[in-house]
Amino acid sequence: GWASAVRSQANRRSGLGKNGPWANAALRIEADVEEWQCQRPLTPATLAEAERAGEAAVAAEVRAALAAGRALAVDPAGFGAELRRTNPAAWSAVHRDWRRQLDHLPVHVQVDVKLRRTGLTMEPPG
Repeated sequence: GWASAVRSQANRRSGLGKNGPWANAALRIEADVEEWQCQRPLTPATLAEAERAGEAAVAAEVRAALAAGRALAVDPAGFGAELRRTNPAAWSAVHRDWRRQLDHLPVHVQVDVKLRRTGLTMEPPG
């Protein structure tokens, strides 16, 4: 690839609202640019574009992983465990039916990608 992740942080939250349980997944990724593989020069604008594209790609992967977990009736991100830890009363209200509710659990995925250390890769190969 053209960048490698050097630092990442993930946070999850879950709760119980009037419409049932909900969950949030937030990821922050810092990556070093190793090689610029674009035909356009690396500028602040193209760097911001690449960050947005990275955010969209990671969010799609997270959603796909959550969907795969749902298909297997598992909670791969541990939203149920998080709800139990942070709000035991809410967990006791939903735990008996958690696997069914997991199928329809609304999960808000937020990804923040920061590209850094562009080094000497400002111009595309040519």
